[in-house]
Order: sequence, then structure tokens, then C-alpha cells
Amino acid sequence: MFKCPLIAKFGNQEVYLCLLVEHRSTTYQFVSIQLGGYIFDAYRKQLKNNEDPLIVVIPFLYYHGSDEWTPPEMTDLFELVPLSLKDYIPVFKILFENIQNYSDSQIRQLGSGLFTSALLTQKYSDRPDLLLERFSQIFSILGSWKDRNLFNTLVDYYIELVEAEEEELNLLVEKIPDIMKTEFVSLADRLRETGRKEGMVKGEEKGIKRGMNIERERKNRTATENMLDKDFDVSTICDVLEVTLEFVEKVRKSMKDQDK
Repeated sequence: MFKCPLIAKFGNQEVYLCLLVEHRSTTYQFVSIQLGGYIFDAYRKQLKNNEDPLIVVIPFLYYHGSDEWTPPEMTDLFELVPLSLKDYIPVFKILFENIQNYSDSQIRQLGSGLFTSALLTQKYSDRPDLLLERFSQIFSILGSWKDRNLFNTLVDYYIELVEAEEEELNLLVEKIPDIMKTEFVSLADRLRETGRKEGMVKGEEKGIKRGMNIERERKNRTATENMLDKDFDVSTICDVLEVTLEFVEKVRKSMKDQDK
């Protein structure tokens, strides 16, 4: 949930932007119902916080899957509904953006740094061969970066997607700026080392994947703790982080135990 000021010509009001990131590379027939739940959760939170007057919530849906998709509206989910009943179906507008509708050049024009690199990586997330071809393009624009944790997350995500052999990855790394090269190699080595310690029995390759899973779980746990601290509801945490209800409840219990 983000609080955003409107530009001058639209007045000096503020609106809430309800952001749903569709990052599973899949379409979802009932996404309007999912978004509707988030919208009313946002309004209920405003009531709880004694907001007066209420602030408009705008749903924004971002999609990066390779399948063509036009999110169905609420009215599209019902068949053979009499005209007299249509007024009882809730209708709201969704701001929808599909990253596949943008060329690589258009994405790069959005700026430089982690944001643009992440968008390019997501665009080709289910096409590892094309993702490998764009290795230099993705990491060369990271000429300056401040948040090392986000950079590490991007590298982790990229390595997991491409599943490249170590020798092939080393050749690609030689093509990026030295500052990125050092950080990339350092993180890749750390992931491999974690994997070796956890997966020697099954071989180095499976060990690397195990190490990456451990790293991912650690990040999910940290993100879940942060979202719980900020009073996000459990369903939102599960959807955004792609974690299970059991995982969130386990983290919540751990946090309570630490407070005792």
C-alpha cells in the first residue's frame, strides 16, 4: 500500500495505490475478486485508523508472464445474468500493465539501476535462453547501486532462472563492469559454498540449489517479519511473497516467542 500525491493539474489530493504484483508468470481468472479483497482490506484499515474522509484506493496489476492476458472484469465471471441483476455485481477499474508489451529499449528508457534490470529479468523469466543472451544488458546498467541486499536478490533470482553451467556463467561475468563483477562472483561463490555444505551427498549442482533455497527462505522470513510488523494481513503476505499460510503462521509464532 502506497500513499501517492496527485500531480498539480489533478489537485493536491492524496490517493492510496493498492499494488498487486503478479509475479508467478501465470494468468488468474479470478484476479478481480482477489484485487477486490485487497481494496476493501485497505478501506477497512482506513476505518480502523479513523481516516476521515476516506482516501480512494486505486488497484494496479503488474504482469510479466509470456502468455497473452486481458484480466477479466467482475462482470465477465458470470454467465447468463439477467439485466435486472447486473447492478448487484461490483465493478471497479484496474490499472493493468503487461511487461511483454514493452520492448527492451523502452524498458531501458525507464532509467538505470536495479529497477530496470529487474524488469528485464522478469520479462524473460520463463525463457532462460533469451535471459542468458541479455546477461550483459541486464547487469551492465548497474553502474551505480546503493542497496546491496536488493542487488543480491536480483543475482540470486537470475542464477536460479538461467540454470547456467558455472563455466558459461564465468564467461558472461567477464563482460560486465568490474564493480558488478566482484559482487556477482562473491555472491555466486557464497551460494555455491552454502550449497556444498548442505548438499555434498547429492552432488555440487544439487547442493548449489539447496543453498539458494536456504537463502530464499531466509529472505522470505525477513520479508514476512517486516510485513507482519506493518500489519499486513496474512492473505496479502502469502500472495505477494508466494509463501504458504503455514509459513506465515510459523514466522508469527517465532516472533511471539522472541518477545517473551
